[in-house]
Amino acid sequence: MHKILIIENQYHQFKQLYNELKADYDVYPKLADDPGDISDFKALMNPVRVYLSTRYNESHFLQAQERLATLINDLNPELIIIDYVLVGHKNANTGINLAYFIKEDKLMKDKEKPILFLSRTPFSNSKVIGTIGKVREPQHWLCKGYSGGKIFEKDFMEDVVKKEIDKLIAKSNLERVNLSLALIFNLISLEENDFKLLHPPDRDSIIGQLNYEEIQDILDYPEKLGPANKQEIDQFVAFLTGLFTKYKPTPIS
Repeated sequence: MHKILIIENQYHQFKQLYNELKADYDVYPKLADDPGDISDFKALMNPVRVYLSTRYNESHFLQAQERLATLINDLNPELIIIDYVLVGHKNANTGINLAYFIKEDKLMKDKEKPILFLSRTPFSNSKVIGTIGKVREPQHWLCKGYSGGKIFEKDFMEDVVKKEIDKLIAKSNLERVNLSLALIFNLISLEENDFKLLHPPDRDSIIGQLNYEEIQDILDYPEKLGPANKQEIDQFVAFLTGLFTKYKPTPIS
């Protein structure tokens, strides 16, 4: 199951999202069996609030940054859902700022992780339009209604939210696999045009079918390769051929 992190400051909305998504995804932070135990939720949201607030000194900010970096990188989610308003006071930073920090600052090692903004604030808001562009792709904005009530509607969660989650994860996996393949070709001193599919498949659709372990195998492969030699190249050809032909018979030259 795809691993998803939800960063939502209102606990009742976080709980609703968690319960709607848990059947199809591995959702974090976890809800405890005891309804009164919200320790995992607080462990995430407390440093988020400090990190985005402008009312704390630098020492508190750096402590929150370190805590968030550890939490996010240890969890290593495949997608992050972020609300826009995460701190109550007027001058606080927003979920867009947090997304930028996660992708560009020190909060996440993998900068290509997709982000789904799920907020009461509409995309047409001037502050959103003026700042969303600094968050690198893949990312997408969904409005959950003026009071956030859309997340309590089954059709909205099934037909809109879950479909967008799957689309963003597939797009992210495609981009990450392409980057990893480029690195592999570089490591084994092959030009990509020397290694072509005779009948190029629809790479998007094939990679969309790969399971999590297969995606990880591709992403981990560059670290397995040492100085180029024929055996390693042959192993890589066999490895990639196996993945592609599993979903669509495709001879590789």
